[in-house]
Amino acid sequence: FAVLSRDDMRWGRGYITSDTALNRIKEELEGRFRSTTVYRDVHAIVVEFTDCQVDVVPAFFKGVTEQNWPLYSIPNGSGGWMEASPALHNAYIAQEDKPAVGKIRGTARLLKYWRDGRPISSFHIELLLASTGICKGVKSYADCVTETLQLLARLECRGVKDPKGVSGYVP
Repeated sequence: FAVLSRDDMRWGRGYITSDTALNRIKEELEGRFRSTTVYRDVHAIVVEFTDCQVDVVPAFFKGVTEQNWPLYSIPNGSGGWMEASPALHNAYIAQEDKPAVGKIRGTARLLKYWRDGRPISSFHIELLLASTGICKGVKSYADCVTETLQLLARLECRGVKDPKGVSGYVP
């Protein structure tokens, strides 16, 4: 996250669009990394370095959840904002990844390579894998990826409901 001041996100009585925030961050990063590829993804600005890429997601602090987890507003992929709690979601995914023996994170990485150029977020993939149990049991990564792609096709890539109730439907 690139955590920005809530005041920097305000426009009148509301907030600027997340598209505006993404465009501002993209311009700033292009100015700082002139010989590096910088482009917009669904929820982030991607900076491609020689040996890695970094997703920069604009966020501003919104408050705390009922369970006292930090809550942020992040781009929702269509110009608006959605709530997210990275600490809560990471704890949930880690908890679900234990019975899957680490295959949720591994399968998510494989699907992130597949999604190149497709409008599907890493967050969506990880929540889908964690909430469906696709990776649980004795399965190969090939089986996990195949079942996930079949599920995405059946669902027509519709949003996945946040099992923790913070982000609503994640597109």
